Amino acid sequence: MNLSRYIVRAALMCAPLVVIVMGVAMVLGGCEKNYKEPPVYSVGFNFHLVDMDGDSAEARNRIETMIAVARDVYKKVNFEIGSIEVHVYTGADAQRLTNQDLERDENNNGWPDDMEELLTWSSNTPNLNMDIFLVKSISYAGEMGILGIAGGIPGPVQKGTPNSGVILNTFGGLYSMSGSDLNLQGFTLAHEADHYLGLYHTTERDGTEFDFLDDTPQCPSWQYDRNNDGLVSPIECIQLDGQYLMFWAAGPIIQDKSSSKQAEVKRRHPMSIPK
Repeated sequence: MNLSRYIVRAALMCAPLVVIVMGVAMVLGGCEKNYKEPPVYSVGFNFHLVDMDGDSAEARNRIETMIAVARDVYKKVNFEIGSIEVHVYTGADAQRLTNQDLERDENNNGWPDDMEELLTWSSNTPNLNMDIFLVKSISYAGEMGILGIAGGIPGPVQKGTPNSGVILNTFGGLYSMSGSDLNLQGFTLAHEADHYLGLYHTTERDGTEFDFLDDTPQCPSWQYDRNNDGLVSPIECIQLDGQYLMFWAAGPIIQDKSSSKQAEVKRRHPMSIPK
């Protein structure tokens, strides 16, 4: 469930290289003159408000607060947030699906039934924006602390599939969210959208699995699970990837870091549009 080793840093890749030839040190020039700023890309969002008010100025301001947090995170790797649309759903189905139960899987396909049904509503927005569904609660086996979940890693460009979108928890609705909730879910928006664009957690919860990129740190549990609870926390991994957006868990620290190769993966998704 998607709730979210430095080898060579970009700055070091263009550093001068010292080579010893027959006892004489020779300095080969770096590539500063050939350095190019990474291109700017953007991704747009369709916000789907499920059984909650989205027409008032206050509702739009709260959505914009979350977007602003995600925008600040994205700009660190030359990503922008593009066009925004807001859609509101009411009625019996919206009232039922705004409380997402991720445990129910009556068709036994390994994917939550509520999530499958809700994400097909993305067919209502046939554009290239990513579909973000705001719901009142997300639970699994009685656990209510799930912040969000993405439909796939990466998610599909096609609309209307059971995987076409991201679901974010609003803890009872937009008007129930405190300022800290809005800030947290701004980071969650960026985190889950990055899953959809193809990024995995830098370190998974048990500290034994990691992403496949060679410029993101790892936090192995055998070395950093200091309280021996079987998990690695953002604080335990603060000197590694605990401050990365794609660490597996949110924590009481700023988690806004991304690597150049993470940005490269994001740029390859068809929903990422070059400026």
